[in-house]
Amino acid sequence: MEVANNCQFIPDVKTFEKVGFKKTKSDLTLPEGWNLKPDEEGNWGNILDNKNRYRGFYQCNSDTLTLVTLVTRYTIEGCHTLTNTFFSPVRIFVSDQGTFYFNVGKCAFDDISRMTDLQLLAKTHLDGKHPSWEDPAMYWD
Repeated sequence: MEVANNCQFIPDVKTFEKVGFKKTKSDLTLPEGWNLKPDEEGNWGNILDNKNRYRGFYQCNSDTLTLVTLVTRYTIEGCHTLTNTFFSPVRIFVSDQGTFYFNVGKCAFDDISRMTDLQLLAKTHLDGKHPSWEDPAMYWD
């Protein structure tokens, strides 16, 4: 697919190359077996790997990429939920499984300090169990 001159690569082009993307000045070639799945309008879409797992998303104008993002396998989520208890969970999400594997704790909806502490606890857990978890190229095999 054609790449715009000002296309953003998140986190960076080197990570895409490490995953197996090939970028020339104007084109981006996906790793073997990967594909782009556009939304209904065709301006946004998902990047799926050779096992049909969600690995990122993209934005384009016509057939020209303007934004390409890869996601990490593990993500820390601090979800603000408005329920009767007004408590929000902080948990670790595993992208390819579509599940939460570690519930760190809950905090009051407006308790930003506690939310930050729980997110730090989740980060410490992932740093110990999965070093380099913040690299979208890691832990997908």
